[in-house]
Amino acid sequence: MLLTVPGEINKHNRYMLTGNDYVSLPWIGTDGSIKEAGVVHYGNNCLVRFSSSSAEGLISPIVSIDGKVKEFQWHWHLLEHWIPMGRLMYGDVVVTITVLTPVDEKGFCCRLSAANRGPENHRVVLGFNVAAGEVQKHIFSSMPLPHSRHFFHQWTQTLVLDGGPGGPALAMGGELEWEACDRRGRYRFKQKEFLLSPGEQIGMTLYAAVNKEADGAATGVIHLRRVGWGRLLARTVKWLSMRKPLFPQNDSCGLFYRNLWFNYFYAAGKAVDNGNLVSVTSRSPYYYVSGAFWARDSLLWSFPALLLVSPARAKGVLKAAFVRHLRHAGKHAHYLDGTELYPGFELDQLAAYAVAVKKYLSRTRDFSLLRGADIKRGLESLAAKLLACKGKEGLYRTFLDPSDDPVSYPYLTYDNVLCWRALRNLAGFFQIMGNRVMCTRINKAAKELKNNIYRRCMTDGPCGRMFCWAVDGRGNYELYDAPPGSLQLITWYGFCTPESTAYRNTVKWIYSRHNPYYIPGKYKGLGSKHAYFPWVLSLANDLLSGAHHDVSAVLEGLTMDNGYACETYRPENGMAATGAAFAACAGFLANALWEHFSRGERKGESDAESNRRYITKIKER
Repeated sequence: MLLTVPGEINKHNRYMLTGNDYVSLPWIGTDGSIKEAGVVHYGNNCLVRFSSSSAEGLISPIVSIDGKVKEFQWHWHLLEHWIPMGRLMYGDVVVTITVLTPVDEKGFCCRLSAANRGPENHRVVLGFNVAAGEVQKHIFSSMPLPHSRHFFHQWTQTLVLDGGPGGPALAMGGELEWEACDRRGRYRFKQKEFLLSPGEQIGMTLYAAVNKEADGAATGVIHLRRVGWGRLLARTVKWLSMRKPLFPQNDSCGLFYRNLWFNYFYAAGKAVDNGNLVSVTSRSPYYYVSGAFWARDSLLWSFPALLLVSPARAKGVLKAAFVRHLRHAGKHAHYLDGTELYPGFELDQLAAYAVAVKKYLSRTRDFSLLRGADIKRGLESLAAKLLACKGKEGLYRTFLDPSDDPVSYPYLTYDNVLCWRALRNLAGFFQIMGNRVMCTRINKAAKELKNNIYRRCMTDGPCGRMFCWAVDGRGNYELYDAPPGSLQLITWYGFCTPESTAYRNTVKWIYSRHNPYYIPGKYKGLGSKHAYFPWVLSLANDLLSGAHHDVSAVLEGLTMDNGYACETYRPENGMAATGAAFAACAGFLANALWEHFSRGERKGESDAESNRRYITKIKER
């Protein structure tokens, strides 16, 4: 069996990240340096990275106090859990650095400010170094864009890092002039010296803008300067504050919000060249399969968390998936424009479309979605594609499992449960749309599938009668479980109740010594053939299905990837083992935390409960 396993993370760098719809800053060092900036480029079907020629990073701050120039120790926190702010004290002088990606703007800002809180005057020097490197296109790996260059854009007084013909550009500027430092592409935002009197505060801001070409980026800097730092910061803080759901004040609060925003801005974004909303596994190039579309990642994992923040954004992601990606629905991975990137059929990814539509309707009651021509045609096409997967054994086949690996047997229980859920949803959609023939046909297929899952996908296991992982329909089966498509979730999707004896025996097996991928330790969890470390997804699965072991104790000290979701973590220290900066996983984790801890009107509502409310709503109509 040919597995494409991820490489292990052996070096753990401390960093922060932030971003908005148009620009991502995936690595901000603890020294305040911005290592690189990124955009989504639809025309090139990829992420584009503006990188540095220096180890110091693309942009690094300069701070000198009373002639002392050294590496100061910044103390960091996240304003509204998303805006990095660093603070240092040197005697009576307090210096602050803030990295802001303003909402609804094609750019970012970095501000240095200093305040004198003592009785004496102090001399403070502030400035920025810029080390312009190359412009790279990135999907799973990076390569330079040809003919990229950096130069001064004279009349706007900005430094432009240009991707060349057909590539985007990044421009930087501010209140002061630029000067070249050397011949290796390094520049300095001219330092300014201040004599700070007691009680005085000063500051300076570097503004940066991105666009589809150099002139748009350069003039974008002028726009940001005209709006001004104060308004950009206030507008962004207000936007974040108004849209964040109210989460209980407990030990998981920071984890929830940090991953909620990470999912919102890194699992989706707007292309810098045409403004199209796109969905990706991650906009961070440090995730090993970033910059591409997986229906499972976008519609099963990221989507529920998008709904928590903005139903409008979730609707945009959903409509884009139907318009752009449905023609290759079920195929392993897609380019941003919907063309096929990585072949291989996956049943869970085909079913994901119908699952996401139902989640949207249950949350918003916006049934106008079903009146759109693209959605109506898409649902009919989706029903046909699902029914075509039915084998002669009455189960639905797949080629790859939810870990994107080849299967031992073609019928996975989890995939068939998800297919059953999709068929039930589709029947409801056709009922709403007045297509009784399709409604009856799909309902019949769903009932038959459920009966066949109970008939063919169960066996007597070490812990009693339980669900298998996979079967061939002729008596052969496999006992196994994988966090990206765990049997734990079949109750969350409404297939059976948590009290079901077979389900309880299955979960007991998953967390027993009989499962070779149950990994004990301080940060215990479930691994898989794909990656033999505990998966962050397994923690989310456990929260969603009823917390069968003490997940809170694991989450309490879990570092993952600097507090952001990764694919797997090490059981001995909770640090990322594989798959850093996994934005879609961050969404699934955030939603699981919300459902488990929320004290809202529908605390911890399961997908099964949501399904019952949804079917009731259909009948009322």
